[in-house]
Amino acid sequence: AFQYFLNMSKLAGKTASGSNSTMKSSTYKKYSKSLPQNWLDPSSKLKPSDFSKPSIDIFADDYPMIIEFNNMQDNTSQIHSTVDINQPLFQPSPKIVVFDDYLPFVPVDRKIFFRNNDAVARRIKVVKPDSPFFDISAPKTLNGEALKQSKIASGMEVCFILTFKPQEVRDYTWDLVCSTEREKFIVPIRAVGMRPLLTFPDEIEFGICPINSPTKKMVMVQNIGTSAAKFTLKSSTTEFVCPEQEITIEPGASQSLELFFTPVTVNTTYGECEVEFSKFLKCYVSLSGIGKNVEVSLSTPSLTLEPSYISLMSQKTLKIRNLSEEPITYMWKSFANDTEEESERRRLLSEINRMDDIERQLLRQRIMDGYYNSLDENEEEMQLAAEANELYIPMAAKADQAALIRKYRNLRRALEKDSMQFVDDIFEISPIEGQVWAHSEMEIVVCFRPDTAAQYNCLSYLAISGRHERLPLQLTGQGIGPHASLSFDILDIGDVFINDEHTYELSIRNKGDIPAQWTFMSSLTRFGNKFKFSPTDGYLLPNQSQTISIRFESDVPGEF
Repeated sequence: AFQYFLNMSKLAGKTASGSNSTMKSSTYKKYSKSLPQNWLDPSSKLKPSDFSKPSIDIFADDYPMIIEFNNMQDNTSQIHSTVDINQPLFQPSPKIVVFDDYLPFVPVDRKIFFRNNDAVARRIKVVKPDSPFFDISAPKTLNGEALKQSKIASGMEVCFILTFKPQEVRDYTWDLVCSTEREKFIVPIRAVGMRPLLTFPDEIEFGICPINSPTKKMVMVQNIGTSAAKFTLKSSTTEFVCPEQEITIEPGASQSLELFFTPVTVNTTYGECEVEFSKFLKCYVSLSGIGKNVEVSLSTPSLTLEPSYISLMSQKTLKIRNLSEEPITYMWKSFANDTEEESERRRLLSEINRMDDIERQLLRQRIMDGYYNSLDENEEEMQLAAEANELYIPMAAKADQAALIRKYRNLRRALEKDSMQFVDDIFEISPIEGQVWAHSEMEIVVCFRPDTAAQYNCLSYLAISGRHERLPLQLTGQGIGPHASLSFDILDIGDVFINDEHTYELSIRNKGDIPAQWTFMSSLTRFGNKFKFSPTDGYLLPNQSQTISIRFESDVPGEF
């Protein structure tokens, strides 16, 4: 049989090329592949409106399906055929028989045509279904008369009447076996019973929406079918979000679904919402939306705060102005965009991993040095570890190891959830996040707390749920230290004798608004160590003064 199949394949390959053009020109319209189907093919990409047709669980491209080859020499003397070996000699129409909208105990007739695609007359036989629900008639001509001869001429048709006798409205399945002189093939029969039918739209447009801000759209879906609909939704892109749980809608009921669109660019965004039913049938709803930047601005792009003393504070205010029609949420950030944030997050994660490895190595080293050795060690476990050439870990070391794992697991989790808000030791912004309603303003307070007497500069970024780019804010401030002064800054001692002691007094006053701590620094000059100060340091409150005693005695002559 296998050798016969190979011979027929070679013969069909040689003869098919010369006869294809003649056969195609005489193809009937009802056998055309482009003819619309009255049922859904699960291999095609479906829209919700396509579900007005019944759905089946097989693919149209797989049929007619050859299930067995016959020996042509046992059935006919015409063993040469112009029909490809992968196709049956007779072409059925329709190639899949579908019944829908039927009633119990009401027979339904459906005609099945078979066309002889070969260049010679051929025979065909349809096996009577072994089912109480389906019956097949004897072969007939196109006008309904009984066929008077068994052979069908080349290019001609034969008709069979399939009778469907349902007893209830449910799904019925049968494969009709058809036998020719060369092969046996099947024509599937499907009867579709009660089925759900949802009023999903084919397209959903969100319109113009603010960037980085979720826009909600309500979709009302009704089940106008005859059975309950169970389905799940899944979006093809991250910009569109659908409900994730399984949804069930009973016949005649309706349910409101929430879809969200969060654009990240000002361009038009396209996506799809996949609707998968419990019988693995899918349809796709087209989604589209356009992003836009909302009109939000700062009252000033830079803010210079009043000079402030160390440990004291100065503050100024600015405003966030929302001129758009939508409420916006904001958050002050330390980085200009998401890319810089993720780079910093990766750097911190790398540092956490490095510290984790260091502490693990230190723990392992302490175990090897016998730091955890005690009298209550399990000798059996130590022996098993030694035999397996593994490091034995005492109970106390296991507790430290578990604490180490928890510590760095919590650090990684905290880093993952960190929103990277603006953090600075000198400048503070409040409130750090919030919401601004449409056509309104929000007042922001910036505090400046210097820790040294220096000029400070800082850059903060305002992330807005409506704009692609963050708004920068330049912060500057001057730190002021304690302000103390001496009663004089030059002391003229004049000519003095050696080993002659002289005493002077000097006062220091705090003229600033914060306490001042002072101290004398030693001098490295030749006569620097000849001066003695008392006291050598002190602490002055604002407007407080202190007297300093200066004693000079030199044992060497010279000028200074």
